Parts: sequence; C-alpha cells; structure tokens
Amino acid sequence: MLAMGACKKGDPRPPEGDYYVKFKLDGAQRDFRTTVVAYKHEQRIETTTVYSISIAGVGAPGNVTSSLTVAATAFNTPISEKTYRGDAIGVIYLPRYDREDSFGADGHHDDFTLSIDEMTGDYVKGKFSGKISPSDGNGSTQLSITDGEFYAPIISGD
Repeated sequence: MLAMGACKKGDPRPPEGDYYVKFKLDGAQRDFRTTVVAYKHEQRIETTTVYSISIAGVGAPGNVTSSLTVAATAFNTPISEKTYRGDAIGVIYLPRYDREDSFGADGHHDDFTLSIDEMTGDYVKGKFSGKISPSDGNGSTQLSITDGEFYAPIISGD
C-alpha cells in the first residue's frame, strides 16, 4: 500500500494525484494517474552493482484497468539524468488486467528510449518512446508508443 502525506510549505512535490504516466499508443492518448510510482533500487552482486529504476502507471481509460511500466538498468553506474536505450530498457504494457495478453520491449528494441530529464530524492520526470511487441512472442503486431512522459514519486529500495 502506498501512502503519501500532504506537502509542506515550499515542498516542490505536487499534491497526490498530480503525478502521471501518459503516452500515445498507436496514436490514441493514454493518461494514467490512478497509481503512479517510481521504484529505485541498488543491488550488489559479487563485484557488480546493479542500479535500476522502474516507473509504473495504472489507469482506467474507458473503464478498463491498464498499466505501463518502463524501466532502466545500469551496471556499476547509478541511474542518472540521461537517455537509456537497447539492453538497458525494459517495458511491459498490460492493456487489460482481466486478460493475459501483454506487450513489451526487453532490450531487443534498440529504438525504444527512456530519458530521465530530472531526478531528485523525491521524484523523477522524463520521456519515453518506441515500439513494443507481444510478450509471448506470438504474432507480429507491434504497437507504437510516442509522446510518452512521466512524473512519479520515488520509492527507494536502497
């Protein structure tokens, strides 16, 4: 369960509900504001430190609950304000929670990008775009994500 308190005077964070993950999916606008969060994690594995951030948004466009998660991973270098692509990217889009179909990009789509434009200890802002494919590998349908933007509070798993 995620709980957020009211912002203090002078706090740069927006009030709860002003966070978002929004994008166009094959030209149709999607705007997720029901639940938005960024999870930042650091883990040491032998001689390598793995850093990651996952930005997730849940919404109910047309009364159908959907979600999108975009993630970036880096090795031995903390996640920072820059653009990630290729093997550093993970994406999963669930068009409906009541079905098992999903779409994703797991490093095999060099044209998918995730840009972190601003990051503090409290929030992250950025952009994303690219193509996603059925996660089960069946079918050749690709969906195009354009004009993707996010503004999410950070939960740290460090």
